[in-house]
Amino acid sequence: MRNWTRTARSVLIASGALATLAACSGDAILGGPDDTGRAALQSVSPANGVTGVSITMSMAMNFSRPMGRDMEKYIVVHEGSLTGSAVGGKWRWSSDRRTLTFTPDVPLRARTTYVIHMGGDMQGQNGRPLDHTQCASLGGRAVSEGMMSGGMGMMGAGWRGADGSYGMIFTFTTA
Repeated sequence: MRNWTRTARSVLIASGALATLAACSGDAILGGPDDTGRAALQSVSPANGVTGVSITMSMAMNFSRPMGRDMEKYIVVHEGSLTGSAVGGKWRWSSDRRTLTFTPDVPLRARTTYVIHMGGDMQGQNGRPLDHTQCASLGGRAVSEGMMSGGMGMMGAGWRGADGSYGMIFTFTTA
């Protein structure tokens, strides 16, 4: 009985140490890095509130983790305001799916405000929702249903996130 107790105690101590090590390191107990974290927006260019932006400049968003397939359909560049017309152009992901670049089809209008709208249901490659807390530190504003003057129907399914928000907006003005 004494050997069994000693063996059981050793197994419990080893299991506890392994679980503590995994929790503190961010690694799964039996695998590599824990990929349950949420992607966050790390930068947006042009930056929020910037004026004098070139009418031929591309826009770029950098994320902390790879983003999911088709997430570019939840980002739109509006002319004038959040309810303004969408700017036509092409979205292109970097090979690691962490940078999304938008190139307008034609030069933007001079001395005009533009709004980059990132929808609330954007997800990382791991299926977890985008962490919007970083967006505010980049100057972004949360979008509410009232700001969209028509609610979810204005943009379609997927624009409303699980937290009830309609994403974030960033504005800039051309030269």
